[in-house]
Amino acid sequence: MAPSTSFGLEVPAKFARRIDSGFDTVKEWENEELLKECRAQIPFHILCPEQYHGRTDMDMDDGGMDMCTSIEQSPYINPEDDHKYQGDDLFLKRLAKYFQEIMTWVNNPPCELCNSDQTKCRQTRGPLTSEEFDGKASRVEIYWCPNCNAETTTFPRYNSPRKLLETKKGRCGEYANLFGLYCRAAGFETRYILDYTDHVWTEVYSKRLGRWIMADSCEGQIDATSMYEKGWGKKLNWILAFTLDSVVDITRRYTRAYLSEEFQARRRDICPRLDHAAMYLNQKNDTIRSINGLSAKRIEEIQGRMGLEEAFFEETMNMASWAEGEYSEGRQSGSLEWRVLRGEAGIRMERKNQGNSGGKGDIATICTEVVIGSKIDHSKLKLRCEDGVVPSTIAMRLPDEYMSFAAQKAATFSAKKKAFLEFIKSNKGEDDLDASSQYIGYCTKDNSPVYLMKRGSYPFQKCDGNVQWKTYHFVPQSLESTLGIDSSSHEYMFDIPVNSEYFINLLGDHLIANGDGSNKVSISTTEALKNSRLVAFYFSAHWCGPCRQFSEGNRIQENTSAIVDQPGMVLRDDPISEIAAPKVVVQSSQNKDQEVAQNNLNAMLSEMYETLKDENPSHGLEVVFVSSDRDSASFENYFQTMPWLALPFTDRAKKNVLSQQFGVNGIPCLIVLDAISGAIVVGKEDTRFEVGTACQHGNDSIKKMFSMWSDRIPEESKEIVKTLKMACVREEDDEEEKNEASEAMHIEPTPQTQLELGARVNIIYTQLLAEGIQPNEAGAQAIKQVTEEIKAASFASPMEIDESAQADTEDMREEEVVPGMKVDLSLVGENLIGLALKSIENVEKTPYSFKFRSFKLGNKTIDVITRARNGLDLLRFLGFEIYSSDVDFIASIPLCANLLQMKAKAENLLG
Repeated sequence: MAPSTSFGLEVPAKFARRIDSGFDTVKEWENEELLKECRAQIPFHILCPEQYHGRTDMDMDDGGMDMCTSIEQSPYINPEDDHKYQGDDLFLKRLAKYFQEIMTWVNNPPCELCNSDQTKCRQTRGPLTSEEFDGKASRVEIYWCPNCNAETTTFPRYNSPRKLLETKKGRCGEYANLFGLYCRAAGFETRYILDYTDHVWTEVYSKRLGRWIMADSCEGQIDATSMYEKGWGKKLNWILAFTLDSVVDITRRYTRAYLSEEFQARRRDICPRLDHAAMYLNQKNDTIRSINGLSAKRIEEIQGRMGLEEAFFEETMNMASWAEGEYSEGRQSGSLEWRVLRGEAGIRMERKNQGNSGGKGDIATICTEVVIGSKIDHSKLKLRCEDGVVPSTIAMRLPDEYMSFAAQKAATFSAKKKAFLEFIKSNKGEDDLDASSQYIGYCTKDNSPVYLMKRGSYPFQKCDGNVQWKTYHFVPQSLESTLGIDSSSHEYMFDIPVNSEYFINLLGDHLIANGDGSNKVSISTTEALKNSRLVAFYFSAHWCGPCRQFSEGNRIQENTSAIVDQPGMVLRDDPISEIAAPKVVVQSSQNKDQEVAQNNLNAMLSEMYETLKDENPSHGLEVVFVSSDRDSASFENYFQTMPWLALPFTDRAKKNVLSQQFGVNGIPCLIVLDAISGAIVVGKEDTRFEVGTACQHGNDSIKKMFSMWSDRIPEESKEIVKTLKMACVREEDDEEEKNEASEAMHIEPTPQTQLELGARVNIIYTQLLAEGIQPNEAGAQAIKQVTEEIKAASFASPMEIDESAQADTEDMREEEVVPGMKVDLSLVGENLIGLALKSIENVEKTPYSFKFRSFKLGNKTIDVITRARNGLDLLRFLGFEIYSSDVDFIASIPLCANLLQMKAKAENLLG
């Protein structure tokens, strides 16, 4: 095995050559003339007629449109599993089936002399004829005919997709090569998959699913990653994916035995230095991207996808077997003799008709009958939140008069909910119907607008694991308790600007929490402390009796002794303290109040924490356990009894720094900090007494204690909280006064202005912290800067405001742009149709490009469409699809769309 010294790495020459060959294949797919020629052969109108002809009929002059004969239904429909796929993904599924029909599988070519089908391959040679050279034949197979004893029949193994577009025959190599060209010509972002155990196929990127989808044109299968190992029985080793810009090792997608020694041995057989192979791929990527001159944005996009893909691989790498119901049939393409010879016949099993397990195509089980009947009685409904699901489609964005576009992206979930309910309460739709009779809820996530849903948004679909969409929909009040809705929960409309950098410096990047059973969950420190008003450090250990009583809440007798600090004596908070420091027995003869606190150590911390979590699930207290246990096993057992967070036991250095910084010389010890500034709010001398006294007098006393603690935070922090609160919550008297002033100046009251004010304070505060300014000073400067901005804005001429508002009012009008569809032309008009037409024209110029077909609805430029009533319906009328992705909802021109028809519709609307 001759090693290659490319990039100074020990990589076998054959391994490196096959990588170069993979790049050569995908380069062939980028020939524009070839893409046009191939695209002309794809029967879009037959594969997906519903997309090709659009969703809405409209009487119009065709204007010379290239319309194929309309067919009622695609012959490639498969009712058993078509429901798993939508849009372009469904088109890919049908394209793979169609491709099987137009290609001819060659087990052995018929004799050129007598046409016998009994020919047998005797030898191979290199290319000799001009046709073989032009077709880039890697080798030519020579066949002998037993019928006429001739050895004249040849089968060139062409690698040129142009030649394959002409011959349309071959085996898996030819199939994958030509099908990759078909996918690129259709507009898919496509990569070539090279399996070092002698197979090739393709993958395309699904924007709808946010991941790559396997497509094997030999088998006519898509998204069946278990097929090769579980179905065919292949002993995989290396599987590489090629695009024009990268090569990626994707072996882990197709195996569940990756970590086994046998599998790793097979990989070393191909490339003995696995570390060098990984570095070689990285170096190859850097080189190819430099040669191609990729923009920084494109590199960032590629690396982002690779990061998500790597995260998926990390999850699957630890899976020991394929799930029941995964594709498990043996190979279907090729003769049985050939399949058996290759060891790919597999074990034929009855395929189970199961849905896409955990995938995005699953239908969420929801209560719809009581919601989507006739007119909804809003007074009998409550909003239910579904985590990790999205609607099938959306209606529009929440209008600006309830919350501006920028505010929607910055707002908390509770603020978005309040704005939506205000919209439902006040909005009037067509025929003066309540908005609640049209809109059944909304969908949103962090840094995303509020997308409204109508009845057509059902059924809901599950998101991929990393997607954090939340869908709120109305359910009857009678189901409220059953569905776990807490209508009395306290919600806040602003985020606490926690000094994350300070706490990360103290605690590290991650904390741990108790998961299911004995499992521990790692949580980023920023996320763990998010929206906490106060943060407490709890120094404790399992070997310390008073610590267990303090945290676990087990009842003790009043005469129980406790370990306490005494003048001139140090009780060390480490495992040797029981030996190094004597235990001092304190009887109940001490100060009465101190005695009460001491004897209630058993219920203190747990009772306080649970009470405050119930009262303040957000903007409350978070506790971090800092352990002084002897070993990790003791820590695990002790922490298992706690409901809060913990510093990882392995980080002893940070534990020691914390003890020194806060002067901890005895345990148990509780220290409470302000989350905004990091200043100590309640010191170690007072916490045990105050917690104990509060717990003696019940929940109300605990809540009062928390209120007192919150009032002890520095003045700068108080001012920040006050400003944020004022930015989101307005008293009725103030609201009435503002409405009167707004009415006098012809300005519609916009509570979102206040929300944006709070967001502005938070942004400036965060920026100042990043510049190294101390939290207290940063808070004061942020408030001062925003106050000055408000004053400056208040000097605007009332007459100018009045004229602007009057102009906006005059422009507001709705017109019926198509039968039965009214669109607010003051918001949309020619802008919407012009944007849509520009997108269509861009795709029309290069219909095989995957760069111009889609755009995010959360884009500020596109928001002119999203926020207009029926704006998205008009996009759908023109032929666009609306669907969710991992980052936002997307408007996309389907790959099967008739671009001439879409363009004609848009031009007709423009008049």
